[in-house]
Amino acid sequence: MSNYTHSKKKKLAEKIEKLTDRKDIIEVKNIIFKHNPDLSTVKNATGVLLYFHKLAPKTYGELHKFLEKRLLKECT
Repeated sequence: MSNYTHSKKKKLAEKIEKLTDRKDIIEVKNIIFKHNPDLSTVKNATGVLLYFHKLAPKTYGELHKFLEKRLLKECT
């Protein structure tokens, strides 16, 4: 999936927001910064904020694959 519409990005972001396992959150962070090393973030009391809609296109595909693998792992 290389062409991510606004609605696809929103759904992906919503799935990421629901993650609770620290290892999963760290992996998402690693994926994001691997393809977007200069991405600026803002830290506040609730966590780290970033402009999810401005990521490199390859990032969305890799995040999608990671979340699919994670879902399969949960089901087994």
